[in-house]
Amino acid sequence: MSFAQASGGLPGTILPCYPADSADVHVNQWVAQQLDKAKKESTTTRRSIRSSSARSMIDVTLQGSALTILPANGDLRPRDESQLAYWGFACEAGGKSFVANAAELTGLAFLLVAYLKKTGLPFRIDSHLSTLLDVHERSGVSLDSTIARCRRLKDGEVDLRLAAEFDAFLRSSIPRKLKDHQFKAALHLLTARNGANFSVPGSGKTTVVPTVFKKLKCGDELDALFVVGPPSCFGPWASEYREVLGREPTVEILAGGDVDTRRSRYQVLSTPPLWVIFLVRCLDHTFLP
Repeated sequence: MSFAQASGGLPGTILPCYPADSADVHVNQWVAQQLDKAKKESTTTRRSIRSSSARSMIDVTLQGSALTILPANGDLRPRDESQLAYWGFACEAGGKSFVANAAELTGLAFLLVAYLKKTGLPFRIDSHLSTLLDVHERSGVSLDSTIARCRRLKDGEVDLRLAAEFDAFLRSSIPRKLKDHQFKAALHLLTARNGANFSVPGSGKTTVVPTVFKKLKCGDELDALFVVGPPSCFGPWASEYREVLGREPTVEILAGGDVDTRRSRYQVLSTPPLWVIFLVRCLDHTFLP
């Protein structure tokens, strides 16, 4: 048996060579396996060299309403590009950039960043996008905290300081005495900041809303109520406002009558009314422009 350098462009690979008519089939199979293994290792080495010479970072930038991805050659695989296309990214400049234009980019940016992290693709974001994501993340934390507080309140775990403060406000500013479930509902709306009450008719929802409105108005957080409802709700809302808060409301009904006159009243007044009622006439499909 002699030794020779194996062929196939693999310098430094020394393998035993056997005559073609050798009866040792197992040895020849071993030689073939070693050649195949050496070729694979050489290919991997060449790929590694090419990868190390390429740019290592994928740049993600935010300019106005455009979210742009600038990958280096070979950074994105076909499945990555398919995912970007599914999210609405358009391939530009022959694959040198991927751009998405959308009114709401925050959610898309979070999806993209999460995807790049999950796939292990190295990336960096610019300062504009970093600021947007930070604000959104803080908002999410604030929302989660608010949801948790509302759930505790619904389960009967009341913040005694907040309850005492609200009770003092009711005694000094609201003529009508709230029932226990109305007190709890008002606290829930004040805590949630964005809430909804779908209680059954007659449960006192129309008492709760003017109460919360008055509390927020005292803190200069709003200056008007905007009510959407059928014609039958006009009277009850006005009378409830009067009985709950002990004063006559300033009412603007922005529906019906002459079209030009109605449109002239859509403008925001220098001193906004305390009470605005707006009727959406769904039956004849007449809506405000």
